[in-house]
Amino acid sequence: MNVVMGSIFRNAESYLVRYANQVTLLRSALNARGHDLSLVLVEGDSVDRTYEGLKTLLHTFDLTLVKREHGGPSWGSVDALDRWQALSWCCNGVVENLPLDAGAFIYVESDLMWDSKTMLSLLNNLAEVPACATMCFTRSG
Repeated sequence: MNVVMGSIFRNAESYLVRYANQVTLLRSALNARGHDLSLVLVEGDSVDRTYEGLKTLLHTFDLTLVKREHGGPSWGSVDALDRWQALSWCCNGVVENLPLDAGAFIYVESDLMWDSKTMLSLLNNLAEVPACATMCFTRSG
C-alpha cells in the first residue's frame, strides 16, 4: 500500500530537519510492513530557505513539492477569515496532488512533533473506520 503524507510549510527552515527525521522513521516502519511512503508537500510565501530545504532533505522520497504563494501576511494563531481562506487554498494544493495509488492519506501540520508508533496505530484503525485522527496537545511555557 502507498501511504501518502501531506503537509504545508511556510518559514519552516528551523524545523525541517526534525520533519525529515520523522518522515524517514515512518518510511522505515512502513517499509518493514511492506508499504511505501509518498509525500505531497505545499510550500509558499517563505522568506527563508524552506523550499530549498525540503528539496534537499527529502530528495530520497517519492516527493511532490507544490509551490503556492497566497501573498497574505504571516498570521499568528488567530481566527480570521482571510487566514482560513489562505490555509485552505494551501491544503487544497495537497489534496489536488494526491497520487491515484494512495491507499491511505495522512495529513499532519508540518511543525508538529509525532512518532511513527502513533501514525502506525492510526493506520491500523483504518481497518475498522474510514477516517481517524489523533489528539493534539500543546504546552505553554
